[in-house]
Amino acid sequence: MKFPTKEATRDKFVATVVKTFVNESNSILSSQFRFSKPISNFYTDSTFIEIDSLTRIPLSQEDYAWERNRTQLTLTKKVDLNVLFLSDTSTAESKKTKSPGPPKKGPALILTKGSIVSIEMDTAQSFNLPISYIKKESTAAIEINVQTKEDFIVQVSTRSGTIVDERKNQKIFVFENLPPDTYQVRMIIDINKNGRWDPGDFRTKTEPEPII
Repeated sequence: MKFPTKEATRDKFVATVVKTFVNESNSILSSQFRFSKPISNFYTDSTFIEIDSLTRIPLSQEDYAWERNRTQLTLTKKVDLNVLFLSDTSTAESKKTKSPGPPKKGPALILTKGSIVSIEMDTAQSFNLPISYIKKESTAAIEINVQTKEDFIVQVSTRSGTIVDERKNQKIFVFENLPPDTYQVRMIIDINKNGRWDPGDFRTKTEPEPII
């Protein structure tokens, strides 16, 4: 008996961006990417901040951090706000004329096509992400006071589940400079003291670490 052959189809590779902004309070540029497959190659020399057609700020490996088995990438970089948001005197002058030119284009985070490659050799599309500016008066803070004798991790995340910040075994602290969003706070009891949440193991009958 002969069975018909069927070619296996690969899952579609999807790359999404959560947010891209710079915070006036600390001059930190933040952006986060999520991928439907783990990433095997990431070429930082193909990523940069574009101020205008002549000015670029290069990015390096030190500006990025991987999470969740290389399916989530976070960019965190200290920037000079005076360089990032150059005052455009030409725009002010153009307003005095009867035929003003197009509005000044703001800074953008650029990742060229081919800079991100999955473990199945999928190539992510190019990204041209406008950088929004979060003013200091628009940010918030969350004060935390923990009372426990166990090792623990406190995380603050957005409504979509993106972890914004975390603290390990600090009982009194403040999550500062949070941009406008809906946040939730959770505490992980780090039973095995490895600094991360463990989902448990059916084979060893190990329970998941408690989340409060």
